[in-house]
Amino acid sequence: MNFRPRKYRAILGAFVVASFAAAPSAKSCGDFRKPETHFDGVNEYGFVSYWDQLGEIKLADGSVLPLIIGFRSDWETLSPSPHVGSGWLLGLLDAHFVQRSENAFDMISIDGYTVPFGRDPKNPSILNGAQGWKAEIKRDVVTVWAECGWKIQFTKGKISAITTPKNSVVQIRRDPTGLVSDVIEGTNVLLRVATDSKGKINGLSMANDRNIGIALVEKPSIQNLNGINVVDSKTLSLGEVTMPDGLKKSFDYSPVTELHPTMTIAGNGAVPRVLTWDSISRHISSDGLWRYEIKPSETMGHNSAIQRTNEKSQKELWHYDSVKGTETIVTADGTEKKTSWFTSGKLAGLLRKVEESVKGRPTNTYLASYDEEGKLARETKNGYTIIYKDGLTISHIIAPDGTQDWSATTEKPGT
Repeated sequence: MNFRPRKYRAILGAFVVASFAAAPSAKSCGDFRKPETHFDGVNEYGFVSYWDQLGEIKLADGSVLPLIIGFRSDWETLSPSPHVGSGWLLGLLDAHFVQRSENAFDMISIDGYTVPFGRDPKNPSILNGAQGWKAEIKRDVVTVWAECGWKIQFTKGKISAITTPKNSVVQIRRDPTGLVSDVIEGTNVLLRVATDSKGKINGLSMANDRNIGIALVEKPSIQNLNGINVVDSKTLSLGEVTMPDGLKKSFDYSPVTELHPTMTIAGNGAVPRVLTWDSISRHISSDGLWRYEIKPSETMGHNSAIQRTNEKSQKELWHYDSVKGTETIVTADGTEKKTSWFTSGKLAGLLRKVEESVKGRPTNTYLASYDEEGKLARETKNGYTIIYKDGLTISHIIAPDGTQDWSATTEKPGT
């Protein structure tokens, strides 16, 4: 066996952690779950982004479709959802496919995530999307599919069917106004949308008498005119959700201070949460005691630098810059971690460097280098360098003083 002194085992462990911790997490195919953000309540562009899961629908083949609702402050300027109103989305019923430019498209999926697509240069009817998604356009129908077998169909931009990897087909049926009437699998009604005498949605009915109450309320549309915030109109928006067990959650849009766009979330005995945002940029301004400062990217469609300050003047920051290949995280205790990776060529996406410091004092630095084929050649941390033979097998470790401490190929006598 290879002789590896105990004092180097910790070094090896640290290298492994550094190598994998820097890689951004990715959703697996068909993993439909509500969007996650670095700072809860604000997305990568700096907009208010609030999400909740009301429940799920189980299909005959064992597949599960979530019932996810979400609010984004930048969606206030879009056409309101017929189900949950202005700024909101009920994923299973409101998922849609939109064209952003001649060759750019977005799918807002059933879980609220936005998946970008680009037109294939060889076949304009085929679209290539992120995370392995593809799509085909046939007149007013867009069929989107993933390698794992999920398919989603959009008719005139609105979700109309879902096919599972086991070929179960779920249809989303609408009335002439665009409001979903029911969601079916074969002859089985999975979900029915309940409305009042005026045709306004007031609930969702599912199997086993699981009913979710939905109440819409008037929300002021606050705009900035000549530097002054004014209410120029009122629109319907989600006001209350009542779960099958009777628990309720309410959403109030009355401004708390001055005339700033506001959403107060309350219910279930929790302390009310107050979110505010700017009436012009729609970027988040505050979340409770946190005050936000958003610096948009100079490159269209890329992430903002998001900084927030609490009542103790402690600052936190997050910026994932895919253009430069860096992610910067600063926590309230002064700890800063900056991760960088290669953005082009054969090494694109590979980890390059991790730098950590506390209140400006460097604590850890990790460096990685690769050969011309993209195989890991060496890693350095805390002065120790690991040399690799073929990207996987360790050749030897070099200590901070430049001496070779041990060789992975050296056999310990008597073993």
